[in-house]
Amino acid sequence: MTNAGLGGVNTGPKVNLKTLPGLDALTGKGNFDIAENIILHFVNLIRGFRSTHLALLVKWTVVRNLLLFLDQVTNAGDFQYYRVDAMRWFGAAVDAGLLTFKVGADVVTRHSCTVFDAIGGQQVGEVGVVDDRLVYDTASYQRTAFLERRSPPVYIWRQGIKHDLRDRFELIPSVNGLHNRHGENVDIEPEVLYPLYKGSDLFNGRAARFVVPLYQRDLQDQLQNLPQRSPKLWAYLEEHADEFRQRRSRIYRGRPQFAIFGIGAYTYRQYKIAIASFYSEPVFRLQEPSPLPAVTDDTCYLLATDDYAEAVFLLAMLTLPVAKEFLLAISSPGSKRRFSKEVLSRLTIPPFSACPQSLRSLIVDSWRVDRAFSASLQSELTTWLETYSPAVTQDRLFSA
Repeated sequence: MTNAGLGGVNTGPKVNLKTLPGLDALTGKGNFDIAENIILHFVNLIRGFRSTHLALLVKWTVVRNLLLFLDQVTNAGDFQYYRVDAMRWFGAAVDAGLLTFKVGADVVTRHSCTVFDAIGGQQVGEVGVVDDRLVYDTASYQRTAFLERRSPPVYIWRQGIKHDLRDRFELIPSVNGLHNRHGENVDIEPEVLYPLYKGSDLFNGRAARFVVPLYQRDLQDQLQNLPQRSPKLWAYLEEHADEFRQRRSRIYRGRPQFAIFGIGAYTYRQYKIAIASFYSEPVFRLQEPSPLPAVTDDTCYLLATDDYAEAVFLLAMLTLPVAKEFLLAISSPGSKRRFSKEVLSRLTIPPFSACPQSLRSLIVDSWRVDRAFSASLQSELTTWLETYSPAVTQDRLFSA
């Protein structure tokens, strides 16, 4: 079918990519696929006609973006996605499947998608759109929607340190001294060496295996006095200056030669609550100074504070069963970085000062004694959260 074949037929306003929530896909927050543009073009062509049933083999990322793109479009509905073994049939290591949906003037608009484990298989979930945001488990979301943040955040999630030179930058302490991943001995001032947690360390509850030199205060630091502050470190950096110059990421352009990213005042705060974003479960860890503050790599996200009681409070909030269920409901199982900053920022975390004093004391005492939070305490915290952030009414959750 071509545009010429539609002469004189009013197909309604076209989908405007620039005004849709899915614009993130075009600006780096998601992966925009040429298939999405083709599908949207067909939708524009046929949605003024009677019902048309489309069946397309697509990647899961395409399905997610289409649901966002089409959320403002009427006459599209009955979305169903059937996963297929893409490696077996196409030799591709990708989450893909058969997407079916209807478009047309007589189609009842419904912008949720039922997910099946195979063609002809069992239903394993339902994906929907709530206030221009994707939800990947509608049943769980309906139970936990009171945690959806609808006001400016109190706490800002930060990404860990990005340097792109792990063989030189991530150093290994041993009884024989300090060495880099090439096995070379390294002599650097101890006061600039901070314990580094990789994502796997966080998820598995391991101690830090590496240290990294931190010499940059924030992203505006031009490092002019670094040779005077840390002459041994400066000599080590200079020795490997060529490798710093060869870093490929564009973020280093126009920056000082030895600049690193994911660094600011929060980096030097005493306590961090961190999560490894690449794993399928949201596991949060409290990092305490030993004696310098701990830092994470750039696969992790963190909240930082200098107040021990506040840090324990944040840990208690983030490890509530209801918080875990919420994060799993709003994050895509197929995403490489499942618990991104965008996902984590959707979770309501009240300010420490808003928590009743009695609960604050229980939280800190429980952690100091047991390094855990009892089920009864978690129940009390959940009840308080429901009062702090009233539950979203059922009729606001999903399109009819």
